[in-house]
Amino acid sequence: MDYARAHLPQDGSFHFVRRMITRPVQAQSEDHDSCSLDEFETAQKAGAFALVWQSHGLHYGLPVSMIADMQRGVTVIANISRTKVEEAEALAKTHRCRATLVTITASPDILLSRLTARGRENAQDIAARLKREAPCTTHYARAVTILNDSSVEEAGQALVEAIKTA
Repeated sequence: MDYARAHLPQDGSFHFVRRMITRPVQAQSEDHDSCSLDEFETAQKAGAFALVWQSHGLHYGLPVSMIADMQRGVTVIANISRTKVEEAEALAKTHRCRATLVTITASPDILLSRLTARGRENAQDIAARLKREAPCTTHYARAVTILNDSSVEEAGQALVEAIKTA
């Protein structure tokens, strides 16, 4: 995502959505908005999120403000859970917006190595995560899969191209 952000025009036609996560900001993790569980639940009850989910003991939300961007024709880029693909497609369809699902994955041995190096999950959690790794299917969105087994630049450029043609 950082590669794509740095290599797409900064003219307002692309917007990378900041996720709200009930996790403190960490130096090696994505740039996100952090909050407590109570703050998240309060924001959710107030209608602040267009899409919410739970994963790995955390709560995630995408701000409702992204819908206005979508309706203005801005290409909105968001990192979501595989469990929310259908809901995200419905959101795009409801607002008469095109949607592209970009799945970025890697070979199992590379995923294992990367998840271990990241250090956020224990071995048991990583094994469970790798077990549930499955292809995403779409009903409305165009689907693109990027195999991220080589350099950041190679996968990043493939993501840039997928976003530009979304």
